[in-house]
Amino acid sequence: MGVQARDVMQYPALVVESQAPVLYAIGLLDQSGYAQLPVVNDGQLVGTFFASDVRRLYWEIADKQGAADLRVELARRNVGQVCSPPLPVVEPERSLSGLLRLLNQYHAVLVDCGNGYGIVTSMDLVVQFRPAIILDELEDELRAFLTRQLSRTGRDWWERRVPEGVRKRCESRQRDALDGIPPALAQAERQTPLLEYASFSDYLAIILEPRNWKELFEPVFRSKEWVMRRFTDLRELRNRVAHNRNLDPDRCELLDVYAGEFLAAIRGEPLHEA
Repeated sequence: MGVQARDVMQYPALVVESQAPVLYAIGLLDQSGYAQLPVVNDGQLVGTFFASDVRRLYWEIADKQGAADLRVELARRNVGQVCSPPLPVVEPERSLSGLLRLLNQYHAVLVDCGNGYGIVTSMDLVVQFRPAIILDELEDELRAFLTRQLSRTGRDWWERRVPEGVRKRCESRQRDALDGIPPALAQAERQTPLLEYASFSDYLAIILEPRNWKELFEPVFRSKEWVMRRFTDLRELRNRVAHNRNLDPDRCELLDVYAGEFLAAIRGEPLHEA
């Protein structure tokens, strides 16, 4: 089962009553750091109070009555009088793709949990998928780095410098990717560099191949043990993310550190050994 709204929502959502003074709602926005508050009346959803509503109200009052009366007017008006329409509401089982379609149009989405609302914002999805984003960036840069280094040995580096076992695995994965796909897509798949079918274990095998290590990678990484240790750590984290297992905060912090160290090394920045 894929990621659902229940997996990424914040619960309970911070809400404000429709009869609350606008000044009170502004304080809630300021204290919480949120960009919006669901507005309820006796538990029923009736609107949304956005930070943009505050700006709109400010200019409305300032234009008509002057800025000196702004605080008085904000205290006098209630949230229900100035709020925007309600956010869309979804069930806890709503899929990730369904959430993304809504978040492409709205600031946030509410989740009806029966005994209250949860809320999902675009930032929640960024936080949820940040490990995958970090790993994608790392793998993209690693493949580009390996290609640059290996290309220094000649145009036929794939045949001469990539271990046979790695070549066969990548070629087999490409054949699997081509199996059954429409002809219109097959041509693009065939043109995909074979290195893009490699795994973290394959990258490590390429780096540690004796000639490659001595000529191309030892000057970059210096320590073979450091490379082996970091690849082992990163592979474990990558496998957890690839199989939809959330990383706990400690693992997320480790991923930040390990990926940062590895990117610094392949970018030619100072490498600080653990």
